[in-house]
This record gives sequence, C-alpha cells and structure tokens, in this order.
Amino acid sequence: MSDLPKLPDFGEPPLIEVVHDIQFEPLGFSVVHPGQFYNLIADRYPSVEAHPPLTPVQELFGTLAIRQSRFRFEDGPVVDMPRAWFISSDGAFIAQVQRDRLLLNWRLTEQGAAYPRYQGMRSEFDVLYSRLEEFAANTQLGPVVPNQIEITYFSHIVLGKVTEQNPHPARFFRLLSEDHGPEWSTPLEAIKLEAKYLLQREGCRPIGRLYVVVTPFEREGNRLLQLELTARGAPETPDQEGVVNFLDFAHKETLKCFAGITTDEAHGAWRRR
Repeated sequence: MSDLPKLPDFGEPPLIEVVHDIQFEPLGFSVVHPGQFYNLIADRYPSVEAHPPLTPVQELFGTLAIRQSRFRFEDGPVVDMPRAWFISSDGAFIAQVQRDRLLLNWRLTEQGAAYPRYQGMRSEFDVLYSRLEEFAANTQLGPVVPNQIEITYFSHIVLGKVTEQNPHPARFFRLLSEDHGPEWSTPLEAIKLEAKYLLQREGCRPIGRLYVVVTPFEREGNRLLQLELTARGAPETPDQEGVVNFLDFAHKETLKCFAGITTDEAHGAWRRR
C-alpha cells in the first residue's frame, strides 16, 4: 500500500474547462503541414478552425528573470502560421497545433462528453503528442523538443442573482476575508484576485509557478466567479517522458492548491470525498 497522501477528490467540482499545453522549439511548418497533420487525427477531430497563434511563454528565475525584465527587444511585425483547431464531433475536445505548440482542451458542453478525469485527459494528450512526433519525423520538420509545459483548470462558481445580495467570496475562498474594521461595513459587490506560487520538488530549486486568478463576471442574470489555476514550468528532460512527469506533478500541485485555497463549505457543495 502506498504511503503517499490521498489527493483531494470532488464528486461535483465546478469545472468547465481543462487545458494541457506543451510548448516546444519551433518546427519548420509551412501552410500545408496543419492539413497534413489533420489527416492523422480526422477520425477523432473532424471539424477544423483557424485562429491566431499563441505567443511563447517561459517561466524564468534568478538572474535570467532579472535580465528579461530589464531588457526587452521588440522586433517588427512577423507574419506567423495560424493556430489550427481540430474539434471533436460533440464539441467537447479541441486539439490545437501551431509551429511551437500542441494543446488539448476539454470544455463543458450541453451534449459533449463528460470530463474524463486527469488520467483520461492525459492519455488522449499522449496520443496527440506521439502522433505529432511521428508526423514531424516523417516530414523532416525536426524533432519535438519541449521547453515549457502547462496545465490549466477553469471553474465557474455561482454566487447568485444579480438582483440579490450575494454571499461574500470568503464563503468559497480561504484567501479572502469578509472581516473589516468598524469603519467599513458596505456590502461587497465584486472582487478580483491574482496570486502566484513557486512550484518546486522537495529540496529542489523552483521549476515553475502556479497562478491563481479569480475574476467576477455576470451571465444570464447571475453573478459568478471564474477561478483559473495554471501550473507552468520546464520539463526535467526535453522529451515525452519529461512532459508526462511535469504534467503529473503539475496536476497534483494544482489539485492540492484548489483544495487548499477553497473552504470546507465549498467542499461540501462540491461533494469532496
């Protein structure tokens, strides 16, 4: 029997979208390559859309981070290859490909597949990654060399009707407090929170960061909070094994963060097991 602590588990989490994302050294894409890659996954993702490419991201530490903040070089506008979306027939899954990125999204839709949990999501991502590696090798685009890995969870928390006084966000988040001094008692209408934490394995230097963003919004007469948790960092090795190891680590840290920053009352509503 494992001595590892049991990870938090929720029967009805407020999850609406999950993204697995790998960034790698740019491949030699031309306009024909997204269509050729589509032929390898058309059975799983029959619909196609084109979107602007995502810009590169990188978590830096120490002197590298200082240099990046002090010196910024701006090039002129560059015409880049678009980002291709390949969408499953039920609209729940999106495989995204560009010259330096591979992403897999699951999103909550009315008729779409239920969230397959982390292992199911990662298994599908592993298939896409393997097919991209095979495609890059067969078309002489160069090796897939990962440099940043990212996993993001989006959740929507309903506060109540716009026309009503809704509960304070502290009912859901331990990071917030509804206790004020005697000088101020006006009801809170909305709040936005941004926080970041270092990600590091036990006894090791930082390998990434975990970002927490809470944003208020309104939809269909209701007030809601969007909780976005993003863990990003570099793989220990620039290969598929490094990608898998970082995703596993980031998933565990993100899940523990979600449980740690939310309240027991919220856990009850989301059926923590």
